[in-house]
Amino acid sequence: MLEYINQLRARGRSIEESAIEGAVLRLRPIMMTQTLAQIGADEPVQVASVSDRDPEMLWYFGSQGIKPGIRLAIIEQLPFRGAHRIIVGSSQEAILLSEPLASAIFVSL
Repeated sequence: MLEYINQLRARGRSIEESAIEGAVLRLRPIMMTQTLAQIGADEPVQVASVSDRDPEMLWYFGSQGIKPGIRLAIIEQLPFRGAHRIIVGSSQEAILLSEPLASAIFVSL
């Protein structure tokens, strides 16, 4: 965001204009996504992205149909930072995701 604000400043925009435009264009998408682990039960969400740090985890997401754009229904979150029971897309069968897996899925409401 700061790099973008500096680019606007270099083009002659005021500090105030640059800060407002930078926040609207760069900060808003960040604020609109959360990890699945942060969402409560009964919240319908859409996958925005998934972490690609762990190839095995990425493969697992793909095998379960979890990919950007797919809708998820959170059925239940087990207590104490427990697993999430979710339904992927139009599937009728729920799957269980551990907290680390749920933390690697970024969603929008």
